[in-house]
Amino acid sequence: MSAASSPLERELRRMEVIARREQLRLVGRVLPRVAERRRWADAPRRQSPTTAAR
Repeated sequence: MSAASSPLERELRRMEVIARREQLRLVGRVLPRVAERRRWADAPRRQSPTTAAR
């Protein structure tokens, strides 16, 4: 039996590729936000304009 010869196998492989691409897109969307939040947490506490106004 040759690899990925049957339409079913080809379909399965295509589904895997699509799923992986979707995962990567999701990670790419979420990672910058998490990094930004971490940078805010690590930064020395400056008074933001909103708290300074109060």
